[in-house]
Amino acid sequence: YDVLVTFNEPTAFRGFMFYAGYSTYFGPRNVEILTSSDGINWTSQTDGIFTTTRVSRLTTPVPFVFYSAVTCQYVKFSVYDCFWSDYGSSYDYPDVAEIEFYQ
Repeated sequence: YDVLVTFNEPTAFRGFMFYAGYSTYFGPRNVEILTSSDGINWTSQTDGIFTTTRVSRLTTPVPFVFYSAVTCQYVKFSVYDCFWSDYGSSYDYPDVAEIEFYQ
């Protein structure tokens, strides 16, 4: 599952955060944040797939802080599975309530 964000112009940001939606068990477990200047060539900002920790409350953010600012026009938030996916594909419906970028 991918969430694609397109900025009107190249934009610099230093951090990314998401909140799980509906249920923490459906919160994204394995994710990757990719950036691109052209929408074709992508660079992973998480150094590949990153495994998150299940949060105890839906209001708990899951943050990613980069070593330095990243300037890009496209951001792809790839979600590979959720915490309930261990129970089979019929439970693999990751849910994200909100994403935020920080300059």
